[in-house]
Amino acid sequence: MEQRKLHTTPAAYRRQRQIEDCLFENLQHIPYHSISVSDLCRQVGISRKAFYNYYQDKDACFCAIVDRLIREAMIQAAAVPADASPMETVVAMLDFWKNQKVFFDVLIRNSLYHFFLLRNIDYVLQENQGVLKLLNTPEVHSDMDILACYVSSQITLVLQWYFRSFDTPTEEMARKLLRLLHVPMFTQNDA
Repeated sequence: MEQRKLHTTPAAYRRQRQIEDCLFENLQHIPYHSISVSDLCRQVGISRKAFYNYYQDKDACFCAIVDRLIREAMIQAAAVPADASPMETVVAMLDFWKNQKVFFDVLIRNSLYHFFLLRNIDYVLQENQGVLKLLNTPEVHSDMDILACYVSSQITLVLQWYFRSFDTPTEEMARKLLRLLHVPMFTQNDA
């Protein structure tokens, strides 16, 4: 479900963003399964061939939306001063997700949360190897499956926060996410 080609020209970037925004706007009013590539092309004013130059299918287009939001969350977390505590970094990232209520509404209403989960796992596996290093200790050697479970638990916690209308203070949610790093895992002797 990756994008077909890496389009680096400003015009191509704008066109991709236009297609993604059109899909997201539609998802706020129309069920995912009712939106066709033809509908998107007609609304954006492009041919189906042009759409398929950017995306393999509608799923890949939605994944691009999720990827963009993940990058924006990481940018917000990275904007925290270098001497900030892990708590301050996690709070910054959670503040970003708390402001994405419309995205979560679309995600849940259309049963698309699996895309959110999978794209987050892919991001961590490809872009954030530091998390894997952090989870490795002399007693425990983590692998990609363990890392995927770790990310899944984080996403589940964020979704629970959404379902409770973000009523838990951000700092408390940050503490919960940070505690996930300290959940005991099986040692090699226990396996």
